[in-house]
Amino acid sequence: MTLPTFPSELIGKILSRLNVADLHSTALTSPALRKVANSILFKELVIPSNRSSLKLCQALLRNPDLGHDVRHVSFAYAERRYPFEYLPNVPHPGSLGPRGFPSLPSPPLSQSDLDQARYVLQHAASPVPDREVVSWSALLSAGSFQAAAVIIILLCSNLRSLELNQPASDFHFPPFLLVNLPELRNFTLKWHKIPVDSPVSWDHPADYDLVVAALQNPVIDCIRLHITDPVRDTSATTLEDALRSIPEGSCKGPQALYLEKSYLVSASFGVLLEKCPRLHTLEADLYWDGCSSNRTIDCATLGRQLGKLPMLKHLGYKIKIWPSQAADPSMTGGDPDSGDMWGVKGRVGSLKHLKLETLEMSLVVLLGWTPSKLDQSLGDILPRNLRSLCLTDDMGDFLYWKWEGEDLLGVLCPYIEARDTAPSLERVEMSLVWDEEGGVPGDMLEPHNRSRLREVCATARVQCAILDL
Repeated sequence: MTLPTFPSELIGKILSRLNVADLHSTALTSPALRKVANSILFKELVIPSNRSSLKLCQALLRNPDLGHDVRHVSFAYAERRYPFEYLPNVPHPGSLGPRGFPSLPSPPLSQSDLDQARYVLQHAASPVPDREVVSWSALLSAGSFQAAAVIIILLCSNLRSLELNQPASDFHFPPFLLVNLPELRNFTLKWHKIPVDSPVSWDHPADYDLVVAALQNPVIDCIRLHITDPVRDTSATTLEDALRSIPEGSCKGPQALYLEKSYLVSASFGVLLEKCPRLHTLEADLYWDGCSSNRTIDCATLGRQLGKLPMLKHLGYKIKIWPSQAADPSMTGGDPDSGDMWGVKGRVGSLKHLKLETLEMSLVVLLGWTPSKLDQSLGDILPRNLRSLCLTDDMGDFLYWKWEGEDLLGVLCPYIEARDTAPSLERVEMSLVWDEEGGVPGDMLEPHNRSRLREVCATARVQCAILDL
C-alpha cells in the first residue's frame, strides 16, 4: 500500500492536536512514517470533509504506532459554530450550504469500500497487540456516511465508546459496523440540538436501524438513546416496527439503558425492554405529548413490562408532559377521577416482585392522578429490598389540583414508619418542581410538611432529602 505523506517540517515536533488538513498528499515510505510516529503524539484528530484526507487518516491510524494514542476523533462536517479557523479545507460560514453545513462534496463510499470494511471487521487483529487497550476509549462524532464508515474501520479493533450526535437525516451510519465492533461497550445516539419548544419534532426511521444494530452487538453493556416515535403520523414506522425485525431470543441486550428526552409510545417501549432481558439499570426520561388524542401511556402495562426484567435493580421512570398545542395548565387533559389525564393512564401497580434497590419515579405513575383512588399502601407496592426511593412531580402544574402535601405525607410516612415493610430503606427523596409564579403544586413545600417528613425519617433512621428543582 502507498502511504500518504507527512510533511517533513512536522518531523521532530510533538503535537497534542493534529489537523489532517495540514498534511500533504505525496507518498512516504513506511520506515519514514514510523520515524514520524515516534515523535508525534496524537491526542485529537480533526478530519476535514474530503476523500483524500480520509484516505490519509486510514493510512495513519492503521499504523500500530499511531492509533493507540488517539483519544477523540471528530469530523469537520459540523455546525456553523464549529471553529472553522482550525480547518483550512472547510469554507467559512459565509459559504455554508443548507441547514448551516459546509457545501462540500460528500460522495458515499463505494461497495468495495464497504466490502473492505466488512473484511477488516471480520479478520483484523488489534492494531496495537503489544500495548494495553483495555482502558482505551474513543468518542466519535461523525457527520456523514463516509466519515463514520472510514473512521470506524480504522478504530474498530479497540473502540470502546461511540457517540453519534447529529440528526439521522444528516448522516447514514452503516448499521453493520455497529453490530460488529468487537470491543464496543458504550453506545450513545442523540440529536445534535433540540428545539426548546419542540423536543419531539423529528421522526427518523434511520435511527431505529442503529438501535437494532446496537442491541444485536453482544458486547455493548450500556446504551443511551435520545429517540422518538412519530409524533403525529400514526401510520409512520415506529421503533416497535424496527425492533420486531430482531429474531426472538437472538440478542442479549445491554445491562444499562438510558432514554434521555425520548418520546416512545407504550408498545415501542415494551418491545425495547423485551430486547434487553438482562437489564440491571433502566433510566427513562420521557417527553409526552399530552394533547395527543390517539396515544396513551398505560402505566399498568408499564408495570407488566417491568415485571419481565428479573435482574433489574435500579429504575428511573419520569414523564415530562409536553402539550403540543401549548395547552394552559388549567385545561383539562382528561378526567383525573377516571385515572386518565394528558395521555397518562392509571398507575404502575405493584413492583414487589422486582429486586429493585433504587427507584426514582413520577408521582403520578406510581400513585395515580387522584389520592382518593389509591387503594394500596406503599408497602404493598414497593419491594422489601428497596434502599432508595425518590418521587418526582415532574409533571408540575398538571397535577397541582389533586396531590397536595398532606396527601403525599399520608402515603409516605406510614411506609417509612413501618420498618417491617421496608427493612432496607436508607433514603427518601422528593424532587419538587417550581412553577412559573415561584410556587409549587399544593402545599408540598410548606415548612410544617417538610419538618414532619424529616422527623419521621429521623426516627426511622432514614436519610431525607427535599430537592427544589
